[in-house]
Amino acid sequence: MSRLSVEINAHHVRITETNDSQDSVYEHTFSDLQDHRYIEQLDALLEDSGLKNRSFDTTALSWSGFRTTLVPSNIFEDGSSQRFFELCFGSQIATEAIEFDRLQTAGIVNIYELPFWVKSYFSSRFPRIVLRHEGSHLIQQLLSSKFSKLEVIVSVHKGYFLLCIGKEDNLIYYSSFDFQEVDDILYHVMFTLQQKELYHEEGSLQLFNAQGVPRELIEELNERLAKIAEIKSLAISLNSGLVLNSLEQCV
Repeated sequence: MSRLSVEINAHHVRITETNDSQDSVYEHTFSDLQDHRYIEQLDALLEDSGLKNRSFDTTALSWSGFRTTLVPSNIFEDGSSQRFFELCFGSQIATEAIEFDRLQTAGIVNIYELPFWVKSYFSSRFPRIVLRHEGSHLIQQLLSSKFSKLEVIVSVHKGYFLLCIGKEDNLIYYSSFDFQEVDDILYHVMFTLQQKELYHEEGSLQLFNAQGVPRELIEELNERLAKIAEIKSLAISLNSGLVLNSLEQCV
């Protein structure tokens, strides 16, 4: 069985081809952040990797972006995504750049910005591709883990991070924050845990860093979190492959 998995944000793309449990990984850091240049760079990557004009049994994409929000399924209707998005982020985003993922098991809908060049490029080249936001994959991974203790996921990107918290198969918290320094991440994580009365809970805290995020930043974050008494009962880990694993589950 052949599978193509794409993890992409505004700065970097990683494409994983899987055949008979063997992975081939192709990566590129975008050097010019204009729509037409994204397309040119992606074309070159597909050409160089030998993936151009090929078909796969399953294809899935995870887009990582700061603008993402959740709403309950029972108040969401088709055609209402723009209204909810504008309530959170204003009306500067074109309608065609607003997408949503239904997360049926959680009873929620993730509404987010998906640049039109991402959607049009990959949908035209891989017509059966499943496109979702990284946050949707994180939530799916969290709720499918069957882990009864507290789970905290911090996915760090260039200039922002996603924070996802679950316990006993329930989503407790989900949001994105911008940051400049490690102190900003620590503040938001600890403030959220305090507000949710989750200090001293047993469980896990997983850190993930996107391409372009200095390894030193993640290591400093890990070291400083490990010294905080209120979360001593959380097993902290530096991991990779979470999004890729959930991509495999969704196709």
